[in-house]
Amino acid sequence: MGGGENQIVVLSFANGVGKTAAVFAMLGAIIWGPPTDVFGFPLYRKVPASWPKVFRIVTESELVDDSGPIQTEIRKWWPTGRYTQVKDRKSYNHHIVADTGWIGEVLTYEQATSAFEGKTVAITVFIEPPPRDIFYACLARQRMGGICILDMTPLYSAGWVKDELLDTPSVIVDGKEYGKSVCLTADIEEACSTHGENGILDHDNIMQIVSRYDQDEVEARAHGRFMHLTGRVYKSFTRDLHVWDEFPDYHSECFSKGVYSLYMAVDPHDRKPAAIGWYAVFPNQDAVCVAEWPDYDFHRVKDGNLPVKMYAEIIKETEKEFAHDIEARIIDPHFGNTSKDGRTPKDRFADEELYFINGKGAIQLGHSAVKELLGIKELGIRPKLYFMAHCKNHIYGMEHYAYAETKDPSKGTSERAEYLNDDFPSILKYAVLNGLVYRESPQPIILRKPRQGRAT
Repeated sequence: MGGGENQIVVLSFANGVGKTAAVFAMLGAIIWGPPTDVFGFPLYRKVPASWPKVFRIVTESELVDDSGPIQTEIRKWWPTGRYTQVKDRKSYNHHIVADTGWIGEVLTYEQATSAFEGKTVAITVFIEPPPRDIFYACLARQRMGGICILDMTPLYSAGWVKDELLDTPSVIVDGKEYGKSVCLTADIEEACSTHGENGILDHDNIMQIVSRYDQDEVEARAHGRFMHLTGRVYKSFTRDLHVWDEFPDYHSECFSKGVYSLYMAVDPHDRKPAAIGWYAVFPNQDAVCVAEWPDYDFHRVKDGNLPVKMYAEIIKETEKEFAHDIEARIIDPHFGNTSKDGRTPKDRFADEELYFINGKGAIQLGHSAVKELLGIKELGIRPKLYFMAHCKNHIYGMEHYAYAETKDPSKGTSERAEYLNDDFPSILKYAVLNGLVYRESPQPIILRKPRQGRAT
């Protein structure tokens, strides 16, 4: 972090290793300069001149009172007498002024996103995972340069941090790298007096605690690893087992000869783009997701819906590449039958000679049917459902479609599936419940081999 090359630094630490202490020691070294040689990095020696001397500390409301971890670590690591704090009509210390010219404020996640807009800020420290909208509001304040530090044990709401910030560690624009992010991790054993370097915790005491952790939380609490997918609906789905870069020989031969049945499904929306998928089923009853639309990252899009007529053109253009009849078209039973001006999407597709049947909305039955097709590796039951590698939105959905989680440990994981990231798993579910089966053609089909792209 001290090198200053990263815009976003995630400290994904286990409980008990002093992550909050580390953050306030680092922040203090930036504000007052390095207290020891340990902080002998460029950022601590000289902050970029363009950075305004403004910082933010953003956290959960229960952590900001005088006896909470923030005030405890400030008193421990910051030089006495060289800063003042003012509550300013808050119940906690809201404003901080240092004698070096730095000023800071403490905000909480319970505040409206609009409270994070406005002023230009150089350093934002998040204690525990921030809500996504608050993070991006704070990031937008770094107009003159700066750094975001996320100090967290990666439980529950941390999923978007990994998906959006860490899985994309930089963005290339015109050949130049921007917005670099890095994740630093720490295992609880690093604080062990026996196994760690300069550790202070007794190993037996560590094991007493870890042995009683909820098994779904051990990865995060003891090892600092993200656990946001512990509530995945399709835990047996893996890229190694279920994703193909190209067809195996058997399926390739069948596909080239047109020996398969083709199904498609669509989930229209009011604001977001529609989710569309095509599924080929072969004589051995293997089902393969062979094409999808859109061809960009669906989960990053908040709007961009198109008229049904344009979706019809996309569907027809894609299906030209197959030159194959469609066994069934399935539509989301809810949005597909939502009436506007007396006409539903299903009606409007029919105007374009695309005739859909309603998908079945039985969520739990659909989950069970998809899980059965995914197979059970441990029992030697091979999958009957696969995904071509270019169908990235289906793959993302299979990896991120999860049961709702709660911060209340007494409630655990809900059996109600989150609606976030469910779009492509939903159309797959509709297709599976309709019956993805191979139906032998009454006559040979002459098929033009699809071009490399959406349908291959």
